[in-house]
Amino acid sequence: MNKLISLIFVTILSAGSISAQKAAVVATVNMDLVLGGYVAYQTALERVEGSEQTAQEEVEAFKEKLGLSEVESKVQELQQKSQNPAIADEERKSAMEEAQSLINQNEAKIQQLSAFGQQLQQRVQQARTGALSPFEFKAREAVNTVAKDKSVDLVLPIVPRLINTQGEDGTETQYSLLAGQVMYASDVLEITDAVIAVLNAE
Repeated sequence: MNKLISLIFVTILSAGSISAQKAAVVATVNMDLVLGGYVAYQTALERVEGSEQTAQEEVEAFKEKLGLSEVESKVQELQQKSQNPAIADEERKSAMEEAQSLINQNEAKIQQLSAFGQQLQQRVQQARTGALSPFEFKAREAVNTVAKDKSVDLVLPIVPRLINTQGEDGTETQYSLLAGQVMYASDVLEITDAVIAVLNAE
């Protein structure tokens, strides 16, 4: 009997201890919006995109230098002709053969252009990572700062996506769904604006 009373007493104490524990505080953050509203990140992104545009222009200039721009236009013209059902089979076949012949004749130049483009793309990607990573790291630090300030125990990333639907009457309706691991989160949990404010205050 005493053992039973002791067991009940321990169970009651355990239940009281569990109920007394602090409930975990959860928050959500939309990192796409954070980076979109982070002024320093957007400035760096503009510079990166400008460099990428310059790199694309370099590829086009090299293609022109190799004489491949005219070849590309001619090949496209011949390929379109070879797929035109309005002309005779023999003409379509001849156009395809001519297009392939042009490609074969310029294979070395095409490979040269491809190698140049790949090397340039690699440098551009490295430059992009180097330019943006520090700001992305600061954004994550800002999330930690806001979470600690608000005594948040867990921050979940949310990725809202707008969905368009059309009813039977033709009326379009737009609503937002969360993509990724989080299925639903109340707006009151979101700390996105607070994170942006911390970042732009630096």
